[in-house]
Amino acid sequence: MLAGFDYAKGDAVVIIDADLQDPPELIPQMIELWEQGYDDVYARRRSRQGETWIKKKTSEWYYIILQKSTRTPIQRAAGDTKWNYNKLINLAIDGITSFTTTPLRISSILGIIISCCAFIYILYLLIRPLFGIPTGTNYSSLMAVILFLSGIQLISLGIIGEYRGQA
Repeated sequence: MLAGFDYAKGDAVVIIDADLQDPPELIPQMIELWEQGYDDVYARRRSRQGETWIKKKTSEWYYIILQKSTRTPIQRAAGDTKWNYNKLINLAIDGITSFTTTPLRISSILGIIISCCAFIYILYLLIRPLFGIPTGTNYSSLMAVILFLSGIQLISLGIIGEYRGQA
């Protein structure tokens, strides 16, 4: 695929499987959607007969994450898949990180949640001696500070990633 991208001369590239998993008759409809302004158009199979439960579920989750693009359900015309789980996981990671900033936003949100919880816990650790609650070891305060700083790092990574994703 990458070699094809390097030598493509037009404004758009259509990728289909050689085993006709993706029916060529959908290409005009996909091009029409692209001409309407969609950056990425991909097809999604209606049926996944013969695939394991985990493969069906992970495919469903993958398409949920990429829901910003247009979906056109398709039916496999012939052949069996040659993709193993390792190849599918790599393809999913590439697809998710190439077409959406959602993982970056998740990082920021997770960082905010962790930092807020750690900050509240730090306040609790500082206030509890005022009410006569034993302070225990210094381990809990050390963990609270580490969690707080880890949350700040996640927020920073998310912000940097958002800037990079917008470029």
